[in-house]
Amino acid sequence: MKKILLLLCAFGALLTSCSDKTPAPTIEVLEGTEILDFSNAEGSKVVKFSANGAWTAEVTTGAEWITLSATSGNAGENELTVSVSANGYESRSGAILLANGAATAQVTVNQTQENALIVDATEKVFDAVGGAFGITVETNLVVSVSINAEWISQAEPTAVRGLEQIVYNFVVAENESTSERSAVITFSAEGVEPKSCTVLQGGAVRTPDQIPATQIWYTTSDDAVVAPVADAQFGAALVDNTYANGLGVINFEAGINAISAGAFQGLTTLVSIVIPASVAEIGASAFEGCTSLGAVYLSSLVPPTLGADAFKNNALAAPTVPEEPTPEEPTPAEPTNEEGTEVVEPEAPIYRTIYVPNAAVVAYKNAEGWSHYANNIKGYDQETLPGFGEGNGVLE
Repeated sequence: MKKILLLLCAFGALLTSCSDKTPAPTIEVLEGTEILDFSNAEGSKVVKFSANGAWTAEVTTGAEWITLSATSGNAGENELTVSVSANGYESRSGAILLANGAATAQVTVNQTQENALIVDATEKVFDAVGGAFGITVETNLVVSVSINAEWISQAEPTAVRGLEQIVYNFVVAENESTSERSAVITFSAEGVEPKSCTVLQGGAVRTPDQIPATQIWYTTSDDAVVAPVADAQFGAALVDNTYANGLGVINFEAGINAISAGAFQGLTTLVSIVIPASVAEIGASAFEGCTSLGAVYLSSLVPPTLGADAFKNNALAAPTVPEEPTPEEPTPAEPTNEEGTEVVEPEAPIYRTIYVPNAAVVAYKNAEGWSHYANNIKGYDQETLPGFGEGNGVLE
């Protein structure tokens, strides 16, 4: 009996000794794959790890954008493919938990955001007064703003996380010049193409005050007074009509509002005339037959009503460019006389031009009646009404 007990004890000790030699569970991620970094696009990468027993893998809660090629496997050297879906405008992170019994290991998965820089306007237009405006920018980046003109002030750039809307506020200063101007606002951020918005501002609108509503100015080819027809109507009585120092002035007792039909008809020495801004109507044939009339200056920003044939048979209409001779046609020889001496060319013809304020050129060219003379209409700087120092009434 004693021998049996001794044998049983020896057998138990042998079993205990064998159980102590079973290895502890392990799982280990190979160096270089414990952190997976992805761009914002969808993609896949491989995690390499070893385990000395059966293993499992799972994605942490909230990271449904991560998928695994397997969720369990056997002992040995293993590879696990990790895939991510395309990301939006905010970076994100998740984790994969690998387990072998009580042993665990973690793989971190990071994915960058899609960079965005979106502006809601590519052009802003202002009149000369200027004003404030905003441009809405959608971005998830740190934005810098630059302007290539000092007459626009700006807000400070703002850093954001995630795709958010930011309104950048700007102020356009008053344009004191009669010339229009433009500037470009550029939004820049690292990693994306810059976006821009062009700001256009019209010139200051000034009605020339060199000619009062109670006068009409004119010039003639013989430096002499020309008078409107006896029954001409202007909306105010004519006081006097003088010509001195190369300029004729017709004075009225009050501001005039019209030039009646045929008022200056047939005045062949009339070279130029300046009409005040108060005139709202020019009658039919008002200047018909004024064969030397090459320059008509209007001061109003609103085109007056224009009667038929108001400028009929004035100086020549706008010139046309002659066609070039074809290769088959010989080029005309220079003109010479029988003695071979140079022929004196005749004086250049005077072409009819209707000068209007710069800010009103488009309005005149499209107005009823005036559109007939669209090729003859030209703008002038409203700050300085064309002068008549040389008495020729020609602007250039």
